[in-house]
Amino acid sequence: MALTGHHRPMFNVFWLHHRSPPYHPPLPIHWSTAFDDFPMSYPYGGTALDGFPMGYPYYNIEAQPHKPRPTLVKWAAPEPDWMKLNFDGAVSKGVAGCGYALRDSEGAILAAGCCGAPDLNVLDAELRGLWSGLKLAAKVCKRGQKLWIEGDSLVIIDYLKEFFVDYPNNQPVVQDIIRLLDHFSEIQASHIYREGNAVADWLAGKGKYTRVEVVWTSDFPDKLEALAQKDLREYHERRRK
Repeated sequence: MALTGHHRPMFNVFWLHHRSPPYHPPLPIHWSTAFDDFPMSYPYGGTALDGFPMGYPYYNIEAQPHKPRPTLVKWAAPEPDWMKLNFDGAVSKGVAGCGYALRDSEGAILAAGCCGAPDLNVLDAELRGLWSGLKLAAKVCKRGQKLWIEGDSLVIIDYLKEFFVDYPNNQPVVQDIIRLLDHFSEIQASHIYREGNAVADWLAGKGKYTRVEVVWTSDFPDKLEALAQKDLREYHERRRK
């Protein structure tokens, strides 16, 4: 059966679709011919392909699963009149450690430290990293300094913003953190993914194997300096679990 007149516009649509620039289909295109994989039935018997000119290409667009765009993460330096404290905690095979680094508006490390945190879970190791970092910042910074605190534990950051009002374990560490915050005139707290917290993350890993607290105010390890420089110039793609 030949394709009748009022069905021909279907073919014309395919042809114009193919010929009319500038058409940029959003999905991958696989070329075929009019006889391949055509699903429509002809309403009066036969198929819609009867009498369809051979060899005419049409678009057989196959839907592809949606692939989310990668999340890019970058450490940001504070404003000139601010200091920034990054902290982190790490636990591996029952061994915990924490790390922290204080940096200025140029991204330069002013002080950094790490320490072991035995018998602590991940959340408490993060809390210990914040506490130890604040103690170091209070020693280095004059009273009234503005301080930006950043970590990759969203739980700890959220508690910090509320001054640990509903923290499940009101331990002395929490009380001392609140006391240390009074040393600074303004506090800003933010969460960052681990890829943007590389300096503190490296220090926390080193802290797992340190029995006593180690603090640097100069002569920083080469690896630490390299990570700090990389922070300033590169974006990092967030790893997904």
